[in-house]
Amino acid sequence: MLRFIANQEARCGGTVFASKVAPSDEVRAPEGGFPSAWSVLWHRFVPWLAPIQTPRLADLLIRTMTVGGEDHMQRVASHVDVLIEPEVDRYGMLQFSALEALVECGSLAARRSLAAWAESGR
Repeated sequence: MLRFIANQEARCGGTVFASKVAPSDEVRAPEGGFPSAWSVLWHRFVPWLAPIQTPRLADLLIRTMTVGGEDHMQRVASHVDVLIEPEVDRYGMLQFSALEALVECGSLAARRSLAAWAESGR
């Protein structure tokens, strides 16, 4: 990706736009540490206990593929003129039901980034 951006700059000589749609790499442990599997199971089947929120297996597997991408993204961001960063941290990687909200989130981030770029006069 970084090589592609450098080639586009050299070949086109124009403004380079990029969008970061991956969630931040911050992984936070819940207060008190991670619950045991027995605790999660107990909270799931006892009706008067609130279920413990845990990530889905598919989300964890996809997340493992994006770990380490933050360093690469920082290198890429240093070579682009406009970086659009929608706030996607609150959405799951497979949360297709939130498509409309994600489109609106991306549109808002794009308008903000483009307005800041236009004001900077670059």
